Amino acid sequence: MVLHTTFPTEIWEEYDHQCIVNNKSLAKVITNRSLAESSRELSNVGGWQSNDDLAEDVQFTDLISFVRQKLLKVALHNNYIDGLECVIVNMWANINPPGGYNQSHIHPNSLFSGVYFVKTPQNSGNLMLYDPRPGVQQSMPPRKKVKLPRELWRETYYDAVPGRIIMFPSWLWHKVETNKSSDTRISVSFNFIMR
Repeated sequence: MVLHTTFPTEIWEEYDHQCIVNNKSLAKVITNRSLAESSRELSNVGGWQSNDDLAEDVQFTDLISFVRQKLLKVALHNNYIDGLECVIVNMWANINPPGGYNQSHIHPNSLFSGVYFVKTPQNSGNLMLYDPRPGVQQSMPPRKKVKLPRELWRETYYDAVPGRIIMFPSWLWHKVETNKSSDTRISVSFNFIMR
């Protein structure tokens, strides 16, 4: 019998190996902004979230350049027609202090979403992504205690590591685990479309 694993979900990951983004400087900018700006209340619990206009802020130029490079890779892989432009429709910062987390959510009205990790102490909360297929959790026979192949996963976790970017379809349910460290966790999230 031939096995076909069809309809995969794209999850893109890369590190900033060239260090084009100065995370220490970015963390300071975001922290200062949190002192001057009230938090939006969306998926965040116990944490702070900036307005979603960071893509227009010159202090985020290096990060925006880094994100745009990655968006082009996604666009090329997906064979979007020539003439379309990758547009960051919104970008915002997140600060999760100890005990803070983000509830499960999606990002409507976007094509892909992503997160860039700026400051992430150990145990400050990983990104968790859920299997998007409806009903897949309906029948879960007990499995052997072995390492499962990726196609049998029902959820996956990505460590929050400074300099790492993760991008995924905006319809994919995801959350940020509780910050169990004694320090703040800082990240920048974004959504983009093709126009």
